[in-house]
Amino acid sequence: MKRMVSLLISIGCALAGCYLRPIATNSPKSSEGVHVTLVGQECVDRMGSEGDPVSRSLAVKLKVDNPTTEQLRFETRRAELKVEEDIRIPIRESENVLVAPGDSREVELEYLHHSLCAQDFAIELDKALTVGGRPVEIAALHFSAQ
Repeated sequence: MKRMVSLLISIGCALAGCYLRPIATNSPKSSEGVHVTLVGQECVDRMGSEGDPVSRSLAVKLKVDNPTTEQLRFETRRAELKVEEDIRIPIRESENVLVAPGDSREVELEYLHHSLCAQDFAIELDKALTVGGRPVEIAALHFSAQ
């Protein structure tokens, strides 16, 4: 019964374009104060006709806060997803999201992967973020989707 309710919620959200709250997450913050929060996620296990996994997708919505006095650049294609021993890059074309000093922006990323959605995920952000042209040292964003 619990699985059926979860499945119905997932299907409804997929059609409506909404994101579910993760079960557990951290919210990494750099020494400059740059803060990344996972607003929501949607992980879908797609099965074939005989129940074999066909593909799995993960979409996340992040909120990026820039409290610095310089412009922040988020190069989306460089935000790597790590799940189990696998590393994936976002499937959409790279986008440079600019966050003005003292401002926040929401960023959506989508990945394809080969692990069950019940796994723990990590998105490496340190290669994707720069402030004033300098790399931002920030921990990975860790979360559990289900």
